[in-house]
Amino acid sequence: MQETEKSKAQAKAKKHSSIVKRILKYAVYLLIFIIASQLGQIWLQRDTVIGKAPAIVALDIEGQPVSLANYKGKPVLLYFWATWCPICRFEHSTITSLAEDYQVLGIALQSGEASEVMTHMQEEGAVYRVINDPDGVLSARYGIRGVPTSFIIDSSGDIRATLSGFTTGLSLRYRLWRLMQDAD
Repeated sequence: MQETEKSKAQAKAKKHSSIVKRILKYAVYLLIFIIASQLGQIWLQRDTVIGKAPAIVALDIEGQPVSLANYKGKPVLLYFWATWCPICRFEHSTITSLAEDYQVLGIALQSGEASEVMTHMQEEGAVYRVINDPDGVLSARYGIRGVPTSFIIDSSGDIRATLSGFTTGLSLRYRLWRLMQDAD
């Protein structure tokens, strides 16, 4: 009987050890993913501008003049994206939601003609102001290496945050909200 209890205890310890090893394995994978993500952010943002946001004066996809200077006084999300970017497609609803509460200006990078960008926006149900950047001139001015890339610009035109790749709506909303609090 004592032998049976001992073997049950050994089996339980072995099972416990197996679970611990599995948890540690997943923790290492998670750590590797986090480090790789952060290194990817650093690499994508290596050339992005800091300080004052470069001026933008252009026509939006509806042919209306737009200037980044017109957004001063309140924080703005400057969102660089592309029609061919699957992450951008996923984020459209988030950006549209943010545009209901905050100033948002989108820049469509190398996404075809303005009419193509407009069709894409309608198909995706995306509703925010967009400038077409078919040749990547505006994107180059901001040092964009990949899309999506978001710049959070404060009420005086200073870039306060740069985010590349997938970003949660909560993260963007929080950053804009904080700047609104600072402005008041």
